[in-house]
Amino acid sequence: MLGVLFVYSQENINSDTSLKWQEGYLDIHFIHNGRGNASFMVFPDGTSLLYDAGDSKKGTKNPNYPPFSQKNISAGERVVNYIKHFSPTDTLDYALISHFHNDHYGTIKKNTITSKNGAYKLSGITEVGDMLPIRILIDRAYPNYNYPYDLRTPKGKENKTMINYLKFIIHHQKESGMIVEQLVPGTNKQIIPLNQPQKFKKFEVRNIKVNDLIWKLWGEYKKQGYITTPVERRPITMEGVERVTANKLFNYYLQALETEVSVRKMERVVAYLQDKTSKLILYTYDSLLFDVDSAEAREVVPALRTMIEEGNFPVKLKYGDIYSKMKSVS
Repeated sequence: MLGVLFVYSQENINSDTSLKWQEGYLDIHFIHNGRGNASFMVFPDGTSLLYDAGDSKKGTKNPNYPPFSQKNISAGERVVNYIKHFSPTDTLDYALISHFHNDHYGTIKKNTITSKNGAYKLSGITEVGDMLPIRILIDRAYPNYNYPYDLRTPKGKENKTMINYLKFIIHHQKESGMIVEQLVPGTNKQIIPLNQPQKFKKFEVRNIKVNDLIWKLWGEYKKQGYITTPVERRPITMEGVERVTANKLFNYYLQALETEVSVRKMERVVAYLQDKTSKLILYTYDSLLFDVDSAEAREVVPALRTMIEEGNFPVKLKYGDIYSKMKSVS
C-alpha cells in the first residue's frame, strides 16, 4: 500500500513537522484556500505537482469553499504559503490544470491586481506561478485552446481569465523557461519522478483522459465487450452496470488492481503467520491490523513489513494496545 497523506489546510498552518514529506512516500494534500480547488502532491522521490489552483469570485457564496476570516490573504497566497510549508523544494516541478473553470484556475475582474512584471494579472494559477516558479505546466488545450470551441472567445465574448492565462504562459516561457504541454492520454511518460527516476522507476503516473480521448481501456471494452484485470487477468464485463462509461470502467479497473495486489500480499502474510502466534486480524482499504505476540515481534514485524512493501509500496508502521492511540514507528 502506498503511504498517502490527506491534509486539509487551516487558517493558520500548524508548525508541527510530523506531516513533512519523507522519501519513499506519496503525499497528497487537499488545500482549502477559501475560493476553489487545489491539491498538492509530493512523489516518492520529492518531485512536486500542483493540481489546480482555483480562485472563484463566487467562492464566498459557495458552501464547498467556506471563506476565511482573514480577508487580506488571497486564494493564491494561501496555496503558496501551504506549499512552502510542506514542500521539500521551493519550486513546483509540475502544475496541472484539470479544466478551465474559475474555481480551478482563477478569475480576472476589473480590480484584479497586476503582476509586478506588468505582463498579466494575479488570480489562481497565475498568482501561484508568480510567487512560486513552475517548471512544467500542463493543461488540456495547449497550444491551440480551441476545443470544443475557441476558449478565448466562447460564444463570441472575450474570456478575460483565459486571455490572462495565455499572457502568463507566454511571459514565463520567454522569461523563466517554463515548459507548457497538453496532457497526453494513456501515457505514463509525461509526468514522471524528476529527482531520482532510477530509484523509483516503479512509481508511475498514468494519464487517463483529456478532452474526448481516453486511455486504451475503453477501446478494448468497446471492441471485445470486456477488459482484463492487470494482476490475475480476470475479465471485467460490467454486466449489470447501468450506463457504462469510460470513467466507470476505469474505476472498476482501478479497484480490481488495488484488490488483487492486496489479496496477493495477504496470501503471503497469512502463509507466513501459519505457524506463528501473531495473526492478521483486520484488513481495510489502506491498512492491515495485526495482533503481534511480543515474543515474536523482533522477527515478525520486519518480515511483515518486507512482504507488504515488496513492489515499491512503502508503509507507515504504528503500534499500541488501543487502535485510536497507536504511535508511529520511524
